[in-house]
Amino acid sequence: AKDLPQEEVSDLFVKTIISDNEVYLGQKVILAYELYSRYNIENCGFRDTIEIDGFMQNDVPKDNLKAEYVELEGKRYVKYEARQTYLTPIKVGTFNIPEYNFQANISTGGGFFSSSQAEYLKTEATQIIVKPLPENKPADFSGIVGKLDLQSEYSRLEVPFGDSLTLKVSASGNCDLSVLDKITSNGISNFTVYETEKSMQENIIGNQYWSKRDYEIILVPEKSGEVKIDPIYISYFDTESGTYKQAEIPGATITVTGSAPQAQAQVQNQGGNIAYEEVIIDRINYSPNNDGYLTLQLKLSHIFIVLIALIAIALLVILVVFLPKVYRRQDKKLAEMFRQVNNASDKNGIYNILNNMIKYRFNFSIKASSKDLIKTKLTKYEISNTVIEIMDYLETDKANSDEGVSYLKGKMKEVYLGLSKV
Repeated sequence: AKDLPQEEVSDLFVKTIISDNEVYLGQKVILAYELYSRYNIENCGFRDTIEIDGFMQNDVPKDNLKAEYVELEGKRYVKYEARQTYLTPIKVGTFNIPEYNFQANISTGGGFFSSSQAEYLKTEATQIIVKPLPENKPADFSGIVGKLDLQSEYSRLEVPFGDSLTLKVSASGNCDLSVLDKITSNGISNFTVYETEKSMQENIIGNQYWSKRDYEIILVPEKSGEVKIDPIYISYFDTESGTYKQAEIPGATITVTGSAPQAQAQVQNQGGNIAYEEVIIDRINYSPNNDGYLTLQLKLSHIFIVLIALIAIALLVILVVFLPKVYRRQDKKLAEMFRQVNNASDKNGIYNILNNMIKYRFNFSIKASSKDLIKTKLTKYEISNTVIEIMDYLETDKANSDEGVSYLKGKMKEVYLGLSKV
């Protein structure tokens, strides 16, 4: 607070704080308003609705806002956190944050019948410049924009065959970690992997954005001996250097003691040996009474074997060709994401679900991508127009109304149906 200009240090004033005036697409920004007062404040609040073009907004709950005593130029004030908002840019450009009307009600008396006096203030206007990410994105870019720190730990380095170990990963930084759904998206060789998210939190520390997300990855070895786990790399964009970087989870060598059960080992070793039964044609009978015909006489048991083989081949074709298509149409994870749309009550929730669905299916984040790039990536799947239409609608005032939310839910159904066919 020592950097406040002299003219601002009055007995009652409101301060506008922006964490960064220049950010990249996909980088979260903090917009905060602080009320400084030497009076006893009964209550305070904005007289205007705060809507900022080009951003998704998520306000910190009022119950989490704090107040504290501070000293400015030898005078004691109470600093109230009047409002704190997470801003997520959804397009590139220069965006103005206008001045807003603010009201503080000052207590003017005590006793049984208390009274107050309204004081009207204005916040300071400012602007944010949102820049596009550089074009040379790595193929495995996670969508994370900011500074990423990874801490990891293996629960043990020796495990009996049939048992499991745990890899705990903690990701943190001034970046939006909601786009990092999974650490082991490509699996881990020689291990069966079960990954879950343990916790996710975001905070404002020193008027700067900060988030933390913890993952637990259970690893079940598939073979015995010394099994190597390669390092896991997560590609992100570092806003400080303006370059793409990789954060690393170190690999390890796991000693797997014991061996697979004998029956399982035999299956693994002999899985390629398939028994065949030879079909024998006992006799070809040429009958002079059936001119022009060739009569074959086969054993009935052999005919049954041939029919069973044909049925098995047909079932195999169904499993290989048709079931994957059916599975995609009934993708449980995608369906679960879509079901969350029904519970979404505002445009922020819908935008997050849309981003998760696109990232799940195509492995890129719309939060860190320009509209032109989104069109390019989605055009061949016939959902690009609907996705862009949703993003454009999110930027309008209508998106906050009940009618607007209902409209967006209808459009999300179109996206879901389109993704189900991919």
